[in-house]
Amino acid sequence: SGVTAQDLTGGSGGTYVGNVVLGAPGALPGDPDTAVAFDGSNGAVQVDRFPFLGNAPFSLEAWIKPVFNGVYDTIAARWAEPPMYIGYDFWQFDANVGIARDGSVGQQDVIQTGTLVEGAWTHVVATYDGEQLVLYVNGREETSGASKQSLPDAGLPFEIGATAAAGGSSRRGGGRN
Repeated sequence: SGVTAQDLTGGSGGTYVGNVVLGAPGALPGDPDTAVAFDGSNGAVQVDRFPFLGNAPFSLEAWIKPVFNGVYDTIAARWAEPPMYIGYDFWQFDANVGIARDGSVGQQDVIQTGTLVEGAWTHVVATYDGEQLVLYVNGREETSGASKQSLPDAGLPFEIGATAAAGGSSRRGGGRN
């Protein structure tokens, strides 16, 4: 906790918070690069001032090893929970992976697919081009849907492995590397 997470592309670095394991084995056998394991309770990387506001395009991708525990586990998000529901949340729930974009109460755009296998390393990608959300699982497009609403600034950090929702952290990711 408190260690700087480096962005190797030269973008915004972050800070590890909560219980994380640095140097964990990654998804690719024999890969000398290591991963970060989040504890499924309060481990995350927080990045201040990460964009994706309004209708700005973005791509989020991760290698995940799903745990089917009946809990929404956040992969990456900038999300405010009740009463506002503002931002975006890339999540896994049992066999489902999805992304939500929400600009105001009652205006949530969500796409999801139920193709995950418990305990199997899976490459997941969510993209947004300013009008369309698209989900990919292991390189294959699984689903897409319109999302044209403009997102206001929820005033929260971008987090990997957790959501700093209003009133405290929630939907903590488990088994994320």
